[in-house]
Amino acid sequence: MSILELIIIAVIVYFVVDLLLRVLGGKIAEDSLTMNDLLARFFSFAIGLVIIVIGIILYFKWN
Repeated sequence: MSILELIIIAVIVYFVVDLLLRVLGGKIAEDSLTMNDLLARFFSFAIGLVIIVIGIILYFKWN
């Protein structure tokens, strides 16, 4: 896998997790930033960042 593929996968995972958390939290129809919405955005962003970091570490480890 190239680094570009890992970044694309991380962005896709970020948006999928963000959408799932919005649907499960019932926030899909609301645009107000409540505490739950902020937590959902934070955790989905954190998961995306972790995947990017793991991908970069594995990329340099294998090469």
